[in-house]
Amino acid sequence: MSSLRKVTKLRESAQSDNWEDVLVLYCWRAKEDDLKVARMLNKLCVKLSAAIEEHRMLTQDLKAFLGWVIIKQKTSEFLQELVERDDERVQQLQALTRETEERAAEKMVFIKKLKG
Repeated sequence: MSSLRKVTKLRESAQSDNWEDVLVLYCWRAKEDDLKVARMLNKLCVKLSAAIEEHRMLTQDLKAFLGWVIIKQKTSEFLQELVERDDERVQQLQALTRETEERAAEKMVFIKKLKG
């Protein structure tokens, strides 16, 4: 029943009963959603990269700081591990962003094929 409502709304939005027009509208909206998600992921990558850089600078400062040798080394090692894991997460997010953008581009190609 829910799917039928969605189709009805799409037909009304497309102002057409032609299935191609309805499908084009659906794909267009899906493409826009993909691009929105990609932009959000990109912003997240930027923020995460800034936080990682702060951790990296703190780690370097701790290495340069004289005193507290044992604590400094353990803290420095811990922060270095965090930075490495965060770098990995950023790379995963960037890959997801690229995949989402590629999906949006594929939908655009599909839309162009439908329109002829």
